[in-house]
Amino acid sequence: MLLQLTRDELKLLANLLNQSEHGSAERLLDRVLANNLRFDADELLDLNEILAARSIALRGEINRAEGAELRPALLQEQQRLQSAIDKVTEACAMA
Repeated sequence: MLLQLTRDELKLLANLLNQSEHGSAERLLDRVLANNLRFDADELLDLNEILAARSIALRGEINRAEGAELRPALLQEQQRLQSAIDKVTEACAMA
């Protein structure tokens, strides 16, 4: 399944994969950096797990954010993350 992600979503995904300790993160990162966004069902599930884990962590960061300047950046990341999650989830359903 071919994912259609915006440039910001691709950057976010690449950063998450680069930081992830998930077993397939390195292989998925290579594909994202090569702009090869055709993923099989298992790869889509792996992406979904990685994105969901970041979503949970990000919600905690937002709840703990004390600085008014930090919170908007976290909320913006959450919007990009949710958009990517929605696209990956849709691709999972279609795979």
